[in-house]
Amino acid sequence: MCSDEPSMCYYYDGDGICEDFERETSVKDCGLYTPNGFLDQWATSVEVSHEERLYCPADVAAGYPAITK
Repeated sequence: MCSDEPSMCYYYDGDGICEDFERETSVKDCGLYTPNGFLDQWATSVEVSHEERLYCPADVAAGYPAITK
């Protein structure tokens, strides 16, 4: 990101500061993004080893998380 004259540039991803424009994209600075109204992240697709399907079905891990509202 660059600003002012002369240009003052810095590498913001991983600097330890969670800035507003990084909130949804920087896991390093802001952690995992959780949309308003949700308690956690969720998987949209899951693959399970054919050997483990009986004991660990994929549908248990996929789907929407709990909602706060």
